[in-house]
Amino acid sequence: MTDKINLRTAEYNIFRVIAKNPERKMPYRALVSASGYAPKSFSNHLHYLVTSGVVTKSGPLQKQTIHAVLFMTDVQVGPVTRRPSVAHNNSKPKAAPIKKKRNCLKCREKFWIEHKNNWICKGCKSSVAWTECAGAA
Repeated sequence: MTDKINLRTAEYNIFRVIAKNPERKMPYRALVSASGYAPKSFSNHLHYLVTSGVVTKSGPLQKQTIHAVLFMTDVQVGPVTRRPSVAHNNSKPKAAPIKKKRNCLKCREKFWIEHKNNWICKGCKSSVAWTECAGAA
């Protein structure tokens, strides 16, 4: 005997509407209205059913038909493992460290810069004249 697939209540209710249909399939729009869920949340629940292998979709996008792959005896309402999350990284990618030599504005010696706004070398920044000037500000 195979284990039953656990579904959350919302997904189970949508699957039940399809599975109880004599043909075990329904047009997408008829299923949306029969399920009673808002179209946005319905599409999320249906996506989970498809990725779980409980139902399949066929036909062109505007006239899709949803087919039940499993029977009511194969699924149950129960604890569901967390859905795989899609990483949405909307932040800007971090810039690669700059590896470049620049002339120091104080002593004119070339030095490796640590970031784009680094114009004074470490030697000059650690000098007494530089630290006294920074302390006076």
